[in-house]
Amino acid sequence: MKKLTVNILLVLISLFSLSIYAQEKKTLTPDDYDQWQSLRSAIISQNGIWTAYKIAVAEGNDTLFIVNTTTDSVYEEAFGTRLQFTADSKFATYLIGVSKKEQEKLTKAKKSVHYKLAILNLESGKKDIYPEVSAVTLPKEGSFLVFNMYKPKDSKAKGTDRVLYNLNDKSMRTLGNITSISFNKKGNLLAYITEPANAVGYGVEVIDLQKNTTRILASDTTSFSKLTWEKEGQSLAFFHLLKNKDYKEDTYEIIAYRNVSKNWNKEVFKPCQMEGFPEMMRVSNARIQWAEDMSSVFFGIQEQELSAKKKKEISKKKVGDTKEEVKGEKGEKGEEGE
Repeated sequence: MKKLTVNILLVLISLFSLSIYAQEKKTLTPDDYDQWQSLRSAIISQNGIWTAYKIAVAEGNDTLFIVNTTTDSVYEEAFGTRLQFTADSKFATYLIGVSKKEQEKLTKAKKSVHYKLAILNLESGKKDIYPEVSAVTLPKEGSFLVFNMYKPKDSKAKGTDRVLYNLNDKSMRTLGNITSISFNKKGNLLAYITEPANAVGYGVEVIDLQKNTTRILASDTTSFSKLTWEKEGQSLAFFHLLKNKDYKEDTYEIIAYRNVSKNWNKEVFKPCQMEGFPEMMRVSNARIQWAEDMSSVFFGIQEQELSAKKKKEISKKKVGDTKEEVKGEKGEKGEEGE
C-alpha cells in the first residue's frame, strides 16, 4: 500500500512540474535575444579577496563589476574594461569607454574611441580618473605603474608620451616619445626606449624608482628595440640597429648590462667584429633570451642579401678583372712569338 502511494505521489509531482513548465514557457523574440548577457574577462586579485568580471549585453552596454569575496561589497562601472589588480591587491586599474550608441556615432564619423583611466582604491573606494589614456602597464611588484597617452594627430613621432605614476602619493612624471617600456621583476627599475620624429636622439634609459635617478644606457642616430630583462630583473639586453648600404636588410648588435644591482658595465656584441660569424648572415631582432646564469644571451640569425647596387659593383669588377686577364694572356703570347 505504501509503495502504491509513493508511485501516485511521483506521478502527481511530475504532472504538476509539467503544468508549471507549460505555463512559464515563453516564445523568444529578437528583442529577447538583444538582452542576452554573457560573463567575460574574469580576474582575481593576488590575495584572493577581490574578483572582477564584465557582464556583456548583446545589444546593450557592458558593465564592469569588482566584488569583495569576503564582504560581498561591489563596485560597478558602466563601459569599464581591461581591469588589472596591482600586485599588493590594494588598487584596481581599468579603462572606461563609451556607450554602444556613442561607439556607432564615432564609427560613422570614422573616429576611434578614446578611453579614460580609472585608478580605484579598493579599501576606501576612492576613484581617480585620467582622460585620454590608451593602455596601462603594471609591474609584477612595486607601487608604480605607467599609462600611455594618445598621440596627437599632428605628431610625426613614432613614440607616444607615457606617464609614470606613483600609487602611494599620486605623483606623476611624463616620459616623451616612448616606443617601448619595461619594468624589471621587482618593479624598482623601469627601462624605456625613446624614438623622436626627426631620427636624432634615439636612446635607452633606466629609472631607479627607489633612488629617483635616471641612467642613459645608450644613444645614437639609429633605433633600439626589444628590451629584455632576465627572469630575476638583474640584467638587461636590447638590440641596436646597424645600417649597411651594401645589404638589403639591416642587421643588429646586442647591448647587454649584467648584474645591474652591482654595476652597470656595458657589453656589446657586434657580428661584423666576431671571428667565425657566418658570412652572408645577419642578426635578427626577433627575440633575445638570457641564459639561466646570465653568462650569455641567445638570439637568431638570418641570411643576408646584397643590395642591387652592390651586386652591380661586384659584377662590373668581375668583368674588369676578366678583361685584365685577357690582356695579360695576349701580352704573354706576343712575347713568346718574338
